[in-house]
Amino acid sequence: MTALPRVTWAVAPVALAFAAVAAGLAIAMPADVPLASGTIALGGVAWVAFLFLRGDLQPVRAELLIPAVLFSTACLASAFWAERPDPFTVHLALAPVATAIVCGLLTTSAVRRVAVDVMVAVLGLLGLASVVIKLTGRQTGVALAEGGELTQRIFPGAFGHPNQFAAVLVMLIPFAGVRLLHGRGRRRVLAAVPLVLGLIALFLTYSRGFWAASAVSCVLLAGSRRERLLVLGAGGAVAALFAGTVADRVLSSDTVNNSRLEFWGDALSVIVHHPLNGVGLLNFPYHVGSVLPDTADAPPHAHDLVLITATEIGVPGALALFVALGVLAWRLVHSRPGRLTPDDRMARSATLAAFAAVAVGGITDGVVYHNVQTLMVAASVVGMAAALTRWPETTPAPTIPVEAPATPPPVARRGAVASDPPAPGNLQPVARNFVLMASSTMATRVLTFTLGLVLARHLGAGDYGLYALGAAVAVVISAVTSVGLDPYVTREVARDRAGLHRNLRRLLAARFSLTAVALGGLAAWALATRDTVAWAVMLSYVAFALDELALAGYAYLQGLERMGFQAVTVLTTQALRTAGGIALAVVTEDLLLVLGWLAVTGLVGVTATAIRLRRIPRPGPAVGPQPPFTAVMGSCGAMMLVVLFNAVILRADSVIIGIFDGARDVGLYTAAYALVAAVQILPWIASVVVYPVFARAFASDHRLLRTAWTDAVGAVLLMTVPAAVLAVLLGTRVIEAVYGAEFSRSGQVLGILMWWIPLAGIAALGTALLRSAGRERANATIIGVGAVGNVAANLLVVPRFGMVGAAWVTVMAELCMVSATLIVVFRGLHLGLPLRRILLATPALAALGAAAVALDDRPVVIALAAAVAAYAVAVVAARAVTVTELRRLLRALGPGASSPRRDRGDLQRLPASGGPA
Repeated sequence: MTALPRVTWAVAPVALAFAAVAAGLAIAMPADVPLASGTIALGGVAWVAFLFLRGDLQPVRAELLIPAVLFSTACLASAFWAERPDPFTVHLALAPVATAIVCGLLTTSAVRRVAVDVMVAVLGLLGLASVVIKLTGRQTGVALAEGGELTQRIFPGAFGHPNQFAAVLVMLIPFAGVRLLHGRGRRRVLAAVPLVLGLIALFLTYSRGFWAASAVSCVLLAGSRRERLLVLGAGGAVAALFAGTVADRVLSSDTVNNSRLEFWGDALSVIVHHPLNGVGLLNFPYHVGSVLPDTADAPPHAHDLVLITATEIGVPGALALFVALGVLAWRLVHSRPGRLTPDDRMARSATLAAFAAVAVGGITDGVVYHNVQTLMVAASVVGMAAALTRWPETTPAPTIPVEAPATPPPVARRGAVASDPPAPGNLQPVARNFVLMASSTMATRVLTFTLGLVLARHLGAGDYGLYALGAAVAVVISAVTSVGLDPYVTREVARDRAGLHRNLRRLLAARFSLTAVALGGLAAWALATRDTVAWAVMLSYVAFALDELALAGYAYLQGLERMGFQAVTVLTTQALRTAGGIALAVVTEDLLLVLGWLAVTGLVGVTATAIRLRRIPRPGPAVGPQPPFTAVMGSCGAMMLVVLFNAVILRADSVIIGIFDGARDVGLYTAAYALVAAVQILPWIASVVVYPVFARAFASDHRLLRTAWTDAVGAVLLMTVPAAVLAVLLGTRVIEAVYGAEFSRSGQVLGILMWWIPLAGIAALGTALLRSAGRERANATIIGVGAVGNVAANLLVVPRFGMVGAAWVTVMAELCMVSATLIVVFRGLHLGLPLRRILLATPALAALGAAAVALDDRPVVIALAAAVAAYAVAVVAARAVTVTELRRLLRALGPGASSPRRDRGDLQRLPASGGPA
């Protein structure tokens, strides 16, 4: 009992209960496979969640979890759009859950050793069954024309087809082979019998592709060249016993063999017609006839693993599947065998050989998931691979104090900027940065809205649409070309500037290269087509690219907690853009000239930022070990994915509403979303301001990190929860006051969506905290899964419930992401929530609601002002915010806080190592 994880015995009753219910449903309603599968899925998800919370499940990273979720989503989407949906699709979609269960069970080396023995025993039983079928002459229903005679292909009938059975055998044979080649004692001898029986059973399937696959896997199992020669010699000796039959089968030419190229061409035609969703599981023969009417006998499948997966569940699903398997194989190949036990090293070799066998066999056949038995064995092999793979948490390596060599202090230039962060616990820069950034962002958005309004009125809907389209495309492209550099720069400047400068040139080169490629492609498109749309997109991207370049400099200053320059520069640049853009729109009425002006003014921010950065002295040499460049790019890539996933979350609901309900409902939904976005500025700016504080505190002071986290969460909740309560009570009146009575339906949406703001605020703080702790991949995993779930839920909910359903989906998806983020924060970083402050603020929310209800018959502005005033007084009275804290805040925002001396060079405080003071 000690060999199994403790959690297995704790969860066993729950799993058995779910299994009993599922078995009862399957017996009572055998046709309702999805219902039984759904019950099993609930048990599996509960099991995996419990394993994760107890810490018995190795933490799975984004590079594996995201493709697995995308694969399951693609499977369900293919069934949703298929003309003849097959219930087995549900089983295929649950394969990642089954894999995770197996991975959770195989947490110790002892359990993995038992699992390998079980696989060897299963191979022996299957081989024995084939021998019995052969000796008794039992017919299995699949015959093969061989030399003018019908040769029976032997396999247990439960597998449906001999190729399915052969796929199972080639996945199990490596585990018996590795026991025979590298095992010890009785296990080595006992593995010989199942291996021989399995090879005989594989021969009796007459599956040429899997014969070759088994030969490749056996050769890979041999560690030395001599062992490989022995394996090849033994295989040749066994083949000589069946020389005539093997030669006839290998050299024979049947209908399927001659038609494989034709089948592959048919599959490519189906993929061209159904690239995204596929045709659905087992629907290939029906669609070949519709795509290629001349095809007389449609093949059952494409006879290639890659092609059949792409035709049935779509190209994205196939990519997700092979990315996940490739990641596992790559991790296994690059793992360190020296850290594994001898049994784990054998299991690792067998798993890699099984992967190779499936890859080789899939070239000519590919039937590895059309059967429950085959799918169960495949999930077990993949689960073994995941259990053998180490997924260590990304934690900062312990630093060894090293005395830095004595270096002369840098010479201060005139106007140089202080290059070290403020002292720990100093509230003044945090409050000052928040006020400056929030004010600048709000003013910038007002100017942007004004420019868009003038363009819409003077240039018309067509040109305004081009303006919006160019901005949307440029945002997506610039998010990719930024390579996630900005948050990485902020974090590393707050931690250790010297370490950042070691890789900064290469990071900037990667960013400039991607930007140049994107700009060159857009320019070629514009010059080749001379289309207005192409020119609009290209000019918009130039403006965004320059802004992103300036943002890299702003990120450097954010790490130093000097954000006043960014606030002033961004506001000045946008004021120039708005003034010049309005003038050009009114005088010339030419959209391209306006976009050209936006691009030219981007140089203002770039030039000012470059001048500012030149005033900061370079740090000294880096102290201690530095991460390799590949690890740095991995961190940047994870941060870039977060930006892209957030863009999907913010845009998917409106697009799906437009598809199902039309443009009018999109307008109503967007009206509410615009007000939500205005309020969302505050928590977003709070996360930007505290991000360098988190990064600096994580590297040096856990107590400061705990204080900064709890204070930031408390401040965000105190700002955003009242807005959500007011939206519920006064949402319809606010909408009518801003947009008019025609938009009254948006009031209900506003009351729902506003609850997204507190959740999004905590999520933004969680993102900043996880990035500071070096766990950006866990953050990308959470948000990526949330983005996929958001899109899938909207596709299911919006057709029935419209924009109200979309609002609820947004809130619930954010709640799930926040919950996952807090689990990581609680378990990994040992931080909590400011529960006392939250409880003390509850009476203040009651006062706010009472004031809003009491003044319901008054103008909405008066009701809002009175409710906010009542809330502010009640918060102080309930001591959710103390008078001392208010005094400190006012002192931080006092006249001395904005003194330019704060940004001037007192370079004597700069450490010799170049790190933070």
